[in-house]
Amino acid sequence: MTEIRANELAFRIVERILTNPERFGVAVTKLQNGAIAIDCGVHANGGFEVGRLVTEICLGGLGNACLTHTSFDDLTLPAIMVTTDWPAISTLGIQAGYPLLADEKTKVICSGPARALARKPKDLFNFLDFHDDSEIGVIVLQMDELPSTEISQAISKQCKIDPSCLYMLVTPPRSVAGATQIAGRAAEDVTFTMREILRYDVREVRQMIGLAPIVPTCESAETKVFPDDFLCYGGTVYMTVESDQDLTRLARELVFEATPIHGKTFVELLKEAHADFRKIPGYPNIFRPAQVIVNDMKTGKIHKAGNTNPNMIKKCLAMAEAQDSQTHRILQQTLKHRRDVAKGSK
Repeated sequence: MTEIRANELAFRIVERILTNPERFGVAVTKLQNGAIAIDCGVHANGGFEVGRLVTEICLGGLGNACLTHTSFDDLTLPAIMVTTDWPAISTLGIQAGYPLLADEKTKVICSGPARALARKPKDLFNFLDFHDDSEIGVIVLQMDELPSTEISQAISKQCKIDPSCLYMLVTPPRSVAGATQIAGRAAEDVTFTMREILRYDVREVRQMIGLAPIVPTCESAETKVFPDDFLCYGGTVYMTVESDQDLTRLARELVFEATPIHGKTFVELLKEAHADFRKIPGYPNIFRPAQVIVNDMKTGKIHKAGNTNPNMIKKCLAMAEAQDSQTHRILQQTLKHRRDVAKGSK
């Protein structure tokens, strides 16, 4: 079993933030039990840069994230590009959201290296064959409010560490930091689909690069554009694979075009599903990027499937401008409900 102290690697990034919180637009709170909560967008301003760092934290320090831009015809949008040489471990074992407190009164979707301390789900960590014995735990919470002492106590218990060694970064999806780190999950969408849907051995993937536009944010609590739309219609993933499998077929099965819901926005889909992700046709087989490019390391061939869709990106933005109050309520209900049905909870 490989030992990777991902929490210690991620803590090095956390230290950069703690050294100069004003620089990154965050607010730091020490809870009664000594746990540290870092507000990246609940009350604090946060921003793109701390969102980039949170993305690297979510990968357990096993990947790099850089801010860039991407164009859709005449429209240029901010984007984030993620690179990792440890794709299976960094995306599935660390970055993917999982409800560590599913048995508690409050369900919290957790992402980041502290998941490796809790080793949940157990079968996944046995499959990935790595462990982390760090005494420090770093976790990212997609919440609209700061965690309570009780939540930090429960998380530290699951991770088998002292609460004073727990560092929680809070990134609401409606914040700039939250939108940035969600856009940094294009590669995770691919590895999730490979393992959970296609039953493909993701350990054959050697390297991955994911690129996706960052969804516009709003100062109010109202969500106007779903980040899933930008990932599914604007995201691209490049990966190197060493396998005897049919990689042309693999690429085709990994793109959003292969789903039954291609051509609709998530706003439209969720209206039809009454704000329940689980009622969307094909769920959970719907989280895929627009384009996938596979480099066959045995032959050197490139296998490409899918394309980014500028028209759908522009449609999402146009729909956001025209949304009424009823649509906003549906979206807010969906975001609240989604905490219970996130990919990691299956």
